[in-house]
Amino acid sequence: MRLPTAHLASKTYLVLALILLGGGIAWTARHVANLVAYSEGRTSTQSFTLLWAVVFGSLVWHLGLAWTERPYRTTSRQQAQLDKLFVTVNVPVHKEDEEALRRVLEAILRQTRMPQRVQIVTNGLGNPDYGAIRDEWLTRAGELFPAMIVEWVHQDVPGKRDAQIRTFKDNGEADIFATMDSDTVMDPKCIEEGLKPFADPRVTSVASVILAFNSRHPLVRITDPWLLAFQLAVRSAMSKLGCVLVNSGNFSMYRAQVVRDALPSYEREFFLGHQVQFSDDSLLTLFAHLRGRTVQQPSSFAFTVLPEKLGHHWRQQLRWMRGSTIRSIWRFRYLPLKGFAYWEHFAAWLNFVLVSFAFLVLFVLAPIFNHEVMPFLFLFSVLVAYATGLKYLTIRRSDQGFGSQLVTFALTPIMLVWTALVLRPLRVYAMATCWKTGWGTRGSVEVRTAASEGRDVIPA
Repeated sequence: MRLPTAHLASKTYLVLALILLGGGIAWTARHVANLVAYSEGRTSTQSFTLLWAVVFGSLVWHLGLAWTERPYRTTSRQQAQLDKLFVTVNVPVHKEDEEALRRVLEAILRQTRMPQRVQIVTNGLGNPDYGAIRDEWLTRAGELFPAMIVEWVHQDVPGKRDAQIRTFKDNGEADIFATMDSDTVMDPKCIEEGLKPFADPRVTSVASVILAFNSRHPLVRITDPWLLAFQLAVRSAMSKLGCVLVNSGNFSMYRAQVVRDALPSYEREFFLGHQVQFSDDSLLTLFAHLRGRTVQQPSSFAFTVLPEKLGHHWRQQLRWMRGSTIRSIWRFRYLPLKGFAYWEHFAAWLNFVLVSFAFLVLFVLAPIFNHEVMPFLFLFSVLVAYATGLKYLTIRRSDQGFGSQLVTFALTPIMLVWTALVLRPLRVYAMATCWKTGWGTRGSVEVRTAASEGRDVIPA
């Protein structure tokens, strides 16, 4: 079974960083000139000059932080301490494609740093019969790693969070809990690299970088760079400040004691009288940040299957946005005012409101009432999108050539239009209906592997 791998391309990283720096200097000079003209009353676009300056300043700040992010490294002494940590991996399974689950389990057995315990929890009724996979997994894992504790359990409760809690209640065995999805294929060094930030005793959680397993699908080519832009720009910047607020549920790691201490709240999260079933990753990240530094390890990779149908993509985004709204309320309530996290979160919401207002005025109201179309604003937005997603080209995959990456990266404007016209209004709707806290994504197996459809798992 061929599984994908990934790594950072340091030379490409340096070249792209220099290109971005040169463009940033020129762009900064232009904004400074506009501000001077604005202060002297010599510009005809005074109403938005300050807004563009604020947005640009925020972009420079975050990209500057993001491009200075480096993978955590360890000394031999620190590595020896990390090797002693007891790592427990939880894999919740609910109506997953059988071939997808096989490759997930195979990737666990190919880790360069094995966990001490793996618990697969099939949750909910109506799951496929995984009996053959279960027997194969338990036998193969036992033969290859007899010292590793491997368990396969079932519970009728259908929630991912309940499946995690089953593993979290381990009577104090684990030092580190790793949470993952049942369609996530880990890079061989995922756990090894992901553990390195824990050499710093202040670090309480580590996010991995998630790539699209099915990266050649047309819809995924559009959404993959957009999701990576969030991870490699926004989250990388937050990681430099030690205040990552959203880990990926696909694969992340937490100090076990932090999770145990938060279990009573994690088990019973309610919002407007409704129990919250989703956004487990961001809640665990919030718990972790309240206890220490939350970071990302840019050299720890995992692959996940992204939606291949618009309906699945729509429901996934709606669930994420509703969860984000609820989580934002908790952050404003519990994050300390003196920390970077609170003000970064506040700035993100302020940016959303201001940019949404500017988009409404310039792209909707101006063409309707003033018959004024400003194509340069769209060009500006495209350039910002490309600058934000440029780090996408610094990742090398075994299953994708650089030419294919360039094609995907070139499609960024399509995602920009989709975000502006569809996802931004959807976010407003999600905010207004955030009390709908059901899972809302998988009622059946929604994404099947190429192998289960009679094709190779990974194209040659």
